[in-house]
Amino acid sequence: MDVDAEHQDWRSSADFNLAGPSRLSHLSQLILTDNESSPTEKYPPAAWTNATNDDNLVQHLISLYFSWEYPVFASLSKEHFLLDFHKGSDRFCSSLLVNAMLALGARFSDLVDVRKDKSKRGSAGDQFYEEAQRLLGFEDTPSLTKIQALGLMSLRQASCGHDMSGWDLSRYAMRTALDLDLHLADSQDRRADRLLYSNPERQVSAATFWGSYTLEQAWCLCIGRSPQVSLEETLVRKPVKIDEIEHEPWQPYTDQGIHSDRSLHQPSNLRSVYKAFAELSEIVHKTNLCLQAEDTRDITTRVRGLYTEYLQFYGSLPDSLRLGGNSTPPVLFCHIYYHFAVLLLFRPFYNTGILDTVAFTRLVCSEATENLLSLVKAYQNIYSLRRTPAFFPYLVMTAEVARMADHKTGPNGQRIYHTPSIKYLGELALAHPFATRAMLICKFFREGWEIKLAPEDDCEVPDGVPGDADLPHEATFFRPDADLERHHGGKASLEPLRSGSTAKLRFMPFPQQGSHLGNMTLSM
Repeated sequence: MDVDAEHQDWRSSADFNLAGPSRLSHLSQLILTDNESSPTEKYPPAAWTNATNDDNLVQHLISLYFSWEYPVFASLSKEHFLLDFHKGSDRFCSSLLVNAMLALGARFSDLVDVRKDKSKRGSAGDQFYEEAQRLLGFEDTPSLTKIQALGLMSLRQASCGHDMSGWDLSRYAMRTALDLDLHLADSQDRRADRLLYSNPERQVSAATFWGSYTLEQAWCLCIGRSPQVSLEETLVRKPVKIDEIEHEPWQPYTDQGIHSDRSLHQPSNLRSVYKAFAELSEIVHKTNLCLQAEDTRDITTRVRGLYTEYLQFYGSLPDSLRLGGNSTPPVLFCHIYYHFAVLLLFRPFYNTGILDTVAFTRLVCSEATENLLSLVKAYQNIYSLRRTPAFFPYLVMTAEVARMADHKTGPNGQRIYHTPSIKYLGELALAHPFATRAMLICKFFREGWEIKLAPEDDCEVPDGVPGDADLPHEATFFRPDADLERHHGGKASLEPLRSGSTAKLRFMPFPQQGSHLGNMTLSM
């Protein structure tokens, strides 16, 4: 049955979206807005975009974004954004930001109305992204909403498999945030007139910096690049915790509206998730600097110290964010990202060993991989993988490559290989076209390592999802059949991904290992 026809009646109902006027109490709104007056009339949602005139569709896509992506790598404050979105104020909202958010939210919808080409699932959100690109061309002055939009555009490009563009947008956002001194603590802020820098601006500025910071660290970790901000620079305080925002319920929201299963309705703990994700990203920042350092004389000491920091971070998570106490998508993603970061700390030393032995290094990688994939399965069991944060397929792909390496170097390396990851990626591809490339990258490694995949664990690219031939090979870092040092310099191959290539590999089995291996050899 056509999704649009099935749900045509309720799309105009008040319960269709979660992006309506704020449900926060008057006291909480005073904390957020410095006693600013609330709007007497609601501003039409579709007035923020030229890509559609459907108010309900705009609110629907924004609700999808806040339900499934926020606050992961979020550089905006939801409460301030929604207040100005409904007031028609451009203080903490803008057409550029709204269109970027719509482009990202559209990936979570099966409605044909969200597609630029109604017959192509892969075109979902393209019209909003193109409008955001057009508006970005007119944004000459740095602003908070511009930085926020750049972050959302980066996530959208990551989802679509345009990772080189996503990286550039993330760098642009971080560079602009640094130019505006958003990274400085209040006492060191160099803005001329502090009296004009209000409490709401301080809150939104903090959210904007930390969102840009966490996003850039994730990109650096994924593609092996150095961050722009140094550890010595003073970092602004993280957004304040407001109890009412913490206790505001999270509800799973889809094209069918709010899920009726009350057991899935949980406290959002938004600010706690945001704070924990920022703290985890600070360790990721140190990891990026460690892995990119030219001086490797004390690398063992640094890796040991970072591993200890990761363990201490995980052990000190508040009860509200521990597994079993909270299972919202952002909380599950925070745990998945933690194991991803630990895996990437050790993966450059898979063949050479670090700390005690090669065996210890591989054990840490194996445990991180299995924990990550177990959490992906938990996410799938609760919500399915149709709606996940944009970086999800990158994490699953990385874990699967590590899992294959572990299988090949283990005692059962010649046996049939069983894995859930390929089917995970097939389901993820409905929202994130990059997952189709990830499936082929995994196939490339299986063939290079002569791993026999169990037929029941294989998966075809879902109907309507762009295949690898449709993805832009000149705009991706993830080409295991190419020399990525040349590729990172912008001289990428335009040919589709080829399995079984004998070219020298700087991806293999992980990006940072290329200079050590240069081929597909795994030390047994």
